[in-house]
Amino acid sequence: MKRPTTPQASLSGQSGPASPRIFRRLVGMGLGLILLLGGGLVAYRWSIASKIAELRRASDQARRAADWPELERAARAWAILQPQEVKPWSLAASAARAMGDLPQCAEYLRQLPDAAPIEALHELSLLQMETLVQPLAARQTCQRAVRLYPQDNESSLRLLFIHMMLCERQAATDEAIRAIHDGADSRATYAYLFTANWLTFSNGDELNQFWLEKDPDNETFQVAQLAHAMLHRDSASMAASEAPAEVSGVIAIDDTLRLDALRRRYPQNTELRRLAMSNCVQAGSIESLGELLKSESDVPANDSRLWRFKGWYAAAQEQWEVATDAYARALAICPFDYSSQNELAGVVRRSQGVEAAKALQSKANLGIEVSQAFLQAANFEAVPQGDYEKLADYFQQCGEIEYSNELRTQIR
Repeated sequence: MKRPTTPQASLSGQSGPASPRIFRRLVGMGLGLILLLGGGLVAYRWSIASKIAELRRASDQARRAADWPELERAARAWAILQPQEVKPWSLAASAARAMGDLPQCAEYLRQLPDAAPIEALHELSLLQMETLVQPLAARQTCQRAVRLYPQDNESSLRLLFIHMMLCERQAATDEAIRAIHDGADSRATYAYLFTANWLTFSNGDELNQFWLEKDPDNETFQVAQLAHAMLHRDSASMAASEAPAEVSGVIAIDDTLRLDALRRRYPQNTELRRLAMSNCVQAGSIESLGELLKSESDVPANDSRLWRFKGWYAAAQEQWEVATDAYARALAICPFDYSSQNELAGVVRRSQGVEAAKALQSKANLGIEVSQAFLQAANFEAVPQGDYEKLADYFQQCGEIEYSNELRTQIR
C-alpha cells in the first residue's frame, strides 16, 4: 500500500527557507520605526524647549520695556507650554494688573501652581475679596493657602473673617483650632475661637446685602445677611448692658417673617434652624421651641447650641435633671460657652441651692465680662491686652489649658 502524503508536511517544507528572511525584515522595520519615533520625539522636545526659550526672552524684553500687552501675550503662551512653572503666570498677572484688567490678573494668579509664593495667594485673595466682590472665591483661595502654608497667619485670619461674616460657625471654630495647632495663631485667633458660636459684625448685614446684589439667589449670603441683622441687635444690647430698645420689637416681627420665608425655602439650613430657636428663647415661647426641637431627629456631635436650647426648654418646664444633662453636653462640646454656663448655674441654683451654683456662676460671669469687652471693641486688634489676659484666665477656668497657655504666649 502507498502511504498517504501529508499536505501540511509538504507545505511546511516549502515555506521553511523563507521564514528567517521575513523575520529579519520585520525586525528591521520595527527598529526603523522606533528610531523614527524617537527622533521625532527628540525633535519635538527640542522644538518646545526652543519655543519656551524664545517666549522667556520675549517676556523679559517686554517687561523691561513696560510693553504690557506683549508681556501678557508672551507670558501666557509660555504658561500654556509650562503650566507648572510659577514665573510665566506671575508675569502674565503683572501685565494684566498694569493694564488695569484685575479680573484677568486674578485669573492668572488662580492658575499658579502649588509652588507659588504665599504672597501671590495673599494678593489673589485680597483681589477676590475687596475688588472683584467674590468672597466665596476668596474663601477657597485662603483654604488653599493654609493647606500649602499651614503656618501662614495672614491667610488664616482672612479665612476666619470670611467664615464669620458668612456665619459658618463650625468652620470658623475648626480653622481657629487648626491655626493654633499648626502655629499660625495670633491673639485674634483666640478671639475668633471664643466668639465663633455667637459673634456678629456691625456691618455684616450691609456687606452680605452688597454680595447679594451680585448674586441674589445665593443661600449663604441670604442666611448670613438675616443672621447678622437679627443677632447683632441682641449683641449690641448685651455690649451696652441694657434691654433692647422699644423699636426693636417692630424690627423683630419683620425679621421673623423673613426667617420663616427663608426656612421654607431652605429647610435643611442649620443656621436658619438655630436662628428660629434663638427667636423662641428670646420670646420665651416654650411650645414653639418644643416643636422645633422635635424636628431635630439627630443632634450633630459638634452642635453645642442645640444642646443649650434643649437645656433651656427643659429648664423652662422645671425638668432640672434633663436640663442639667443637656447643658453638660453643650459644655462638653464647647467648654467656654458662657451662655450654657450661665443658664446651668440658674438650674443648679434652683435645684440645689445658691452655694452649689456659686463657682459655676463666677466662671460664667467672667465669660460674660470678656464677651462684652470684645463686643465693645472696634475690632479684635483694638481689644486691650488686659482683656486678652482675662480670656486666658477664662480658658483656664474652663479646663482649656492648652488654649490658655498658648494665648499667654501670644500676649507675651
